[in-house]
Amino acid sequence: MKKLNYILFAAILLLISCSSSKTKDSVDNAHNSFNSLDWEGTYVGSVPCEDCKIDKRITLSEDLTYEIRTEYVNKDNPLVALQKGSFEWYNDGSSILLKMEDSKLGSLRYKVGENTLISLDINSNVIADGVKYTKPILIQSNMLFDKEWVLAELNGKEVEKNKNEDGSIANLNFDIKGQVNGNSSCNNFSGSYVFNSDDMIQFGAIASTRMMCRDMKIEDEYLQIFSNKVKYQIDNKILTFRNTNDIVIAKFSW
Repeated sequence: MKKLNYILFAAILLLISCSSSKTKDSVDNAHNSFNSLDWEGTYVGSVPCEDCKIDKRITLSEDLTYEIRTEYVNKDNPLVALQKGSFEWYNDGSSILLKMEDSKLGSLRYKVGENTLISLDINSNVIADGVKYTKPILIQSNMLFDKEWVLAELNGKEVEKNKNEDGSIANLNFDIKGQVNGNSSCNNFSGSYVFNSDDMIQFGAIASTRMMCRDMKIEDEYLQIFSNKVKYQIDNKILTFRNTNDIVIAKFSW
């Protein structure tokens, strides 16, 4: 009976919150977070728990859909949960309501600030000692993730996309936690990176396997890219790297 009462109470709260929220077309036109901030993008934060840490990544898209990736760290059996859905803006344009089936993943409400999401309670008040999710990754940077970037041009010369004799192809992959990996046309490599700005990447030390292939020329030139800062630009599925002298050194496609 207690469980049934809890379910009914939760359903009532959800109905109340939904009735006060608005879709994109009905948000007030006044100066607010909705129409004044670049709120699209990915926000990250951590939630403490008794014997672990919970890392959360919340991605808000312009079409009013969201994705939440929740990772339970320091567990004997690490668990990663992924939830997708839609969200609504409240009519004051300052906070959002995420439509979630499982409330254990976090608050249904967030106040939207400058590059931040702040957890709200059921009355839309900021939760004391609540989690603040920050947006360290700007919009262009966010376009790097979840794609395999295939090398198309290197130092002004077109690179054939045909696979090497072992089936490998020169490529590049970024993950949101600051790791980069790929294949240099022969060997696999991995390392770290940081964003100096929304158009500048600085790579850390790169580790590579040591297999010998018939043609190592592309690999030798390719790995040199990661020894310096690079400016980058994404346009129409093309990723362009320039050196600090603004000379194009590589192009990728996906």
